[in-house]
Amino acid sequence: MKQSKTGTSPIVYVIIVAIVGLVVFYLVSDPFSTKVDEGMRQATEWTPENIQEDPVGYLTWALKETGKTEGKLEASALSLRTKLNQANRELQAKDADLTNYNKLLDEAKTLYRDSAANESWPAELRGNPMEERKLKSTIVEANDKVAQLQELVTTYTNTGKLIGRKLDEVELKLTEVRKLKNKLDTDLEIAKVQKSVEGIGEINDRLNAIMDTSAALVDSGTDISLDDLVTPSGDQRVDDEFSKIMGI
Repeated sequence: MKQSKTGTSPIVYVIIVAIVGLVVFYLVSDPFSTKVDEGMRQATEWTPENIQEDPVGYLTWALKETGKTEGKLEASALSLRTKLNQANRELQAKDADLTNYNKLLDEAKTLYRDSAANESWPAELRGNPMEERKLKSTIVEANDKVAQLQELVTTYTNTGKLIGRKLDEVELKLTEVRKLKNKLDTDLEIAKVQKSVEGIGEINDRLNAIMDTSAALVDSGTDISLDDLVTPSGDQRVDDEFSKIMGI
C-alpha cells in the first residue's frame, strides 16, 4: 500500500475523517447522540436490563462496593470516637481548672475587701504578699481566666454533643450497610444456583440510597476539628474591669 509523502497511510486519513464525521454528527444530531449515550450507559452502568441479564455479576459488584462503604464508615466512626474522647478529656480538665480559678477569684476578692477596709497592705494571698495594685491585677487576671475557662467548658460540652450525634448517625448507617451486606451475600449464593434473584431491582434502589447517604456521612464526619471550635479569649483590662468584678 502506498503511503503519502508525509509517511501516513491513506487509510489513516480515512479513519480520521470518519472519526471527525462521527463527532460532528454526534454534536448536531439529537437522535444519534441519544442513541450513543444510551449505548454507553448500557455498556458502562448497572442498568436494570444489565442487572436482570447478569444478577451474579451485579451482586458480586454490589457486595464489593458495600464492603468498601462499610470500611469507610468504620474509619469515620473510629475518628469520631477519638475526637469524642479528646473532647471529654479536655472538658474534664477545663472544668477542674474552672473550679480552681473560681476559688482563687473568690479568695482574692474577699482578701481585697478586708485589706482595703483595714488598710492593711501588703495583703497575703496563698502565701504571696501583694500590694494593692498587684492584688487588683491578680483579681482581673483570675476573672479573665474564669471567663476563658467557662467559654472552653461550654465549647467542649457542645462539641461533645455534636460529635456524639454524628457518631450515632454513622453507627446507625453502619448497621444498615452491614444488614444490606448480609442480604447481598445471601442473594449472591441464591443467584449462583438459580441465575436470578426475586426483587433484585428493589435491592439496587436500596443499595443506591444507602451508598449516597453513607458517602455524605463519611464526608461530614471527618470535618469536625476541636482546634477550630475552641477559641479562648483573654484580654487583661485591670482598671476598667476591676470595678465591674468587685461591684464598686
